[in-house]
Amino acid sequence: MAPAASASPLERGTIHAVIWAPPGEFVVDTPSAVAVDLGCVYTLHVDDSGAGLLRTTMGWVGFKLNGQESFIPAGAICQTRPKIGPGTPYMEDAPRIFSGRFVSFRLWIHHAGRAQCPVRYPSRGRAQE
Repeated sequence: MAPAASASPLERGTIHAVIWAPPGEFVVDTPSAVAVDLGCVYTLHVDDSGAGLLRTTMGWVGFKLNGQESFIPAGAICQTRPKIGPGTPYMEDAPRIFSGRFVSFRLWIHHAGRAQCPVRYPSRGRAQE
């Protein structure tokens, strides 16, 4: 995701974005991640702590912080937290136990450190740290 020339800040509150511009033209900078439109309709809410919740209803949105990126398709939700960044997107209609596990797993990875939690990428056939 290439950043646009300028980003609109959202320290707290909610925006509903309907974007009919080329991908990457509309960027929203929050305390815990940067949302980059990839041709979409989405709602982004940021609470008083700086944590955010992005809900994509059409197209795709990129969510990033310090090199960590998530891509959120239509029908999916992604949470983000200050100093942690975006989590793993999950479908809005996913069972609660399933979606909650994504959030817990991402927090565990953040607190455990990448060196202690290698992730295997099947296409590469080796563990990555």
